[in-house]
Amino acid sequence: MFWNPKFGLVILAVVQLSKGLPQFDFASPPSVSAPPSCLQVCPQVFQPVCGNDGKTYENECELENASCRGPRVQKVADNECAKSSNKQCPDACPDNSQPVCGNDGNSYKNECQLQFAACRDPALFKVADGDCEGTSPGSTAPGPSSTFSTFSTFSTTPATTTTPSSFSSFAPACPQFCPVEVIPVCGNDGTTYRNECELAVAACRNPSLFKAAEGTCG
Repeated sequence: MFWNPKFGLVILAVVQLSKGLPQFDFASPPSVSAPPSCLQVCPQVFQPVCGNDGKTYENECELENASCRGPRVQKVADNECAKSSNKQCPDACPDNSQPVCGNDGNSYKNECQLQFAACRDPALFKVADGDCEGTSPGSTAPGPSSTFSTFSTFSTTPATTTTPSSFSSFAPACPQFCPVEVIPVCGNDGTTYRNECELAVAACRNPSLFKAAEGTCG
């Protein structure tokens, strides 16, 4: 057989070129990242536990899921974590009248005075600008520089006192949004609520409901 040198050069060039091409394994499917197998569906129950990251979790299952997603979290207590006491509270407030309504149903003369009250009651927050519905303008709760006496919009009891009849005479509109912070309170129905705002929402549907104690029931 006659050998053509040109044909041999073509074969050699094809072999050399194929060595430089990337190799593909078409038999293996592309890898797809799957969610961690340790994640689990958690029950909707409030049994707070404290993690070593300083965070309060709704229950131990939620803590385990957090540990599954990121850095390992370990339970350090079977209740909510201790609240930080480094919150800056105003020593004095301006006397300007720009009333705001708190989730406790009280009207405050301005936002500074609401923040002052929130230092004594961490569950307190602003729900609206202006006076609370059902209160007369200027009927506000006392602030750091106030010397006047005021009364709660719930009843004729001083604003610092909550009575069982408080929510039954609650006139302002029900809260539409509540903070996600976990500051549990116990209702007189034996249910633990995530915070006082969520209890207030439930009390709008059940006027006989009121806060029986701070913290979880039982």
